[in-house]
Amino acid sequence: MSAQADTDVAQRAVILALLDRDPPATWTRARLKDTLGDIDPGVLAAALTQLGAVGVIRLDGEHVRASLATRRLEQLGMISI
Repeated sequence: MSAQADTDVAQRAVILALLDRDPPATWTRARLKDTLGDIDPGVLAAALTQLGAVGVIRLDGEHVRASLATRRLEQLGMISI
């Protein structure tokens, strides 16, 4: 698998974790790393950077959360989980 394919998988995993209804809306990078333990830390960091750059997630230091736009798309049923 290519590096970008690995990052794409990591991005999907991050979005699924952030949109899960049970955990809090804001996660720490450490919690994501623990939850998504099968994902290489460098790949996870790249995924977070790329998702943040396009506005899918909000990054605030060590805190990560789905953007309001991403949450709204999920509420509208446009992101099927």
